[in-house]
Amino acid sequence: MIEDSQLPFVIAGMVLFAVALSIVALFVASRLLGWPQLAEAYPDRPDDPILEKYFVQSLFIAKPGASLPGPYIQGPVTLIACEGGLRIAVWPIFRAFFKTIFIPWDEISTTTVQAKVTRLKGCGLRVGGKKPFTLTIIARVARKISAATNGKLEIPADLQR
Repeated sequence: MIEDSQLPFVIAGMVLFAVALSIVALFVASRLLGWPQLAEAYPDRPDDPILEKYFVQSLFIAKPGASLPGPYIQGPVTLIACEGGLRIAVWPIFRAFFKTIFIPWDEISTTTVQAKVTRLKGCGLRVGGKKPFTLTIIARVARKISAATNGKLEIPADLQR
């Protein structure tokens, strides 16, 4: 049985354990998603002029060689259409493990990605040369980014409305 005098230490220990567990989980998630490889290949360019921002987005990430969209980040993603490319940022609290990346427009090719269960279509942004990552975003957002950049993001014909 915990005595009243020990209760603050037990609560503090539980809070510290939860924080440590969260940090480990974020570290593992960033590695599973392949984010460090993307951040190394596509470092942020904070000086590139911003055209539009799309907050609270989701991003499915398929590593090289994967046939299906893999794990995803739902909610804390901001897609930023810039003059020279697409900046992808996560909420500041997660940036220790998910650094902001900047992908130039000429290094993005697009494809249609369709969910197996819901049959919803998304726009797959293929980046990374011979073994590309596929970052899938919602088709509606892809259309908005394409419009904001005057077609610098070329989306597949079947996703245009």
